[in-house]
Amino acid sequence: MKVSVIIPSYNRGHLLEKTIPSYIQKNVIEIIIIDDCSKDNTKEIVEKMKEKYPLIKYYKMDKNSKQQAAKNKGIELVNEESKYIYFGDDDAILIENSISFLVETMEKYNADLVGARALWAKTEEDINNLSKFISKNNFFTDELVNFDRDEFNFDKITKKAMEVPVTHAYFLIKKEALGVVRFSLDYKGNAYREETDFILQIHKKRKKIMYDARAVGINLPRYIATGGVHKKGVFGRVKWFYWAVKNNDLFLEKNYEYLKKENLVHKNKLALKVFFIFSEGKRLVVGGIKKLIINKGRKI
Repeated sequence: MKVSVIIPSYNRGHLLEKTIPSYIQKNVIEIIIIDDCSKDNTKEIVEKMKEKYPLIKYYKMDKNSKQQAAKNKGIELVNEESKYIYFGDDDAILIENSISFLVETMEKYNADLVGARALWAKTEEDINNLSKFISKNNFFTDELVNFDRDEFNFDKITKKAMEVPVTHAYFLIKKEALGVVRFSLDYKGNAYREETDFILQIHKKRKKIMYDARAVGINLPRYIATGGVHKKGVFGRVKWFYWAVKNNDLFLEKNYEYLKKENLVHKNKLALKVFFIFSEGKRLVVGGIKKLIINKGRKI
């Protein structure tokens, strides 16, 4: 049941000592940190952590190549003894026993890929009391994926593990299920949809994909998780929106016919693109307003 964890990182040295230890769980034999040519002290931080956690491995890219290339490099470096690969984030904490839950579901349902639940913390208090934060976000759903409405409810609980066409970015995959599938380098900017695209390529190979809400990854609050590719301010949000729309268009051009054939979409391609622009635009505006209110309250 040996598991390799791959974590791409860029300018997140200040977060690694908080997040990386959470991935040291049962069955994990190595944590491969792919430094995407960071300009901060990432290398020094990782070298220090390796003294305490020998299973941590470090590789620095020759140039900043974005997270898809970093993940693909990580796949190349995986220990040949590993049966599974888990993809994690440098700005997220993985809850205890999550890897074991994913492995258990993988074996029980003979699955090839199992996704974890994803939550987004808003304050330091959420991170300091994870059990309380998780319990107040326990909402059930019977529908996890709806491409027509652009809904992916991977922050919700299901009564049991469910089969799905795609999962959130936090997932465990059988190494043998990868084949030649790799993360596409065509997704630029914020690389929106790159994980969904990757998982859908696995689905196209008729591999079984499951979701297990017992495994939980928690993203740190955005004001703490600085660095990475996210830019601050109005310009940063507009830029993020631009690349989200552009990459979503790319995703649909590449995968629409397959989604339609599998009865995963019912709207036409143009309608899906227009709906995404309006729904994502609404999230951008509402999210910006909420952020202003939160920041104002924090200053007070």
